[in-house]
Amino acid sequence: MQLNYTVGSSPAPQNDFQPLAAGTYPGQIVEWAEHTSKSGNQCLKLQVRLENGRVLWDYLVMQAADASNPKSATAIEIAKQRLDSIGSALGLQVIAQADDLIAKPLAVNVGVRPPANGYDASNEIKGYAAASMPSQGQPAAAASAPPAPQPVSPAASSTPWS
Repeated sequence: MQLNYTVGSSPAPQNDFQPLAAGTYPGQIVEWAEHTSKSGNQCLKLQVRLENGRVLWDYLVMQAADASNPKSATAIEIAKQRLDSIGSALGLQVIAQADDLIAKPLAVNVGVRPPANGYDASNEIKGYAAASMPSQGQPAAAASAPPAPQPVSPAASSTPWS
């Protein structure tokens, strides 16, 4: 493939690597993949795109390489809880395959992981809920109930049979 592209001809990208504020954002799972972690755990890797354009990843440990490790059992339990919250958020009683999760709106609970081990602060997915908030990451407005119906007192002369 020939590109014939002049480097520097495009405006500089505005990469904002600051983490989002902790909160709940509308989004959807856009891609999944099977993934093997550095420790050998089999994971379901979910790519989550928020409506504000930010992309986050969630790694769910489905099978541990070392079943005797208590951390592995905890990781698998967390994965099950996450799948429960995703399934509930999407109205699913059974998740037959990972494709069942793709391109369906949900609310994503985002947290901030503090800087550690030479890495800057970053976002992490804390959980999922049903999508019930306005789009574009705006805070949910207070729900206002529709006005109560007012009783109507018909005038004596306004009846059609009079």
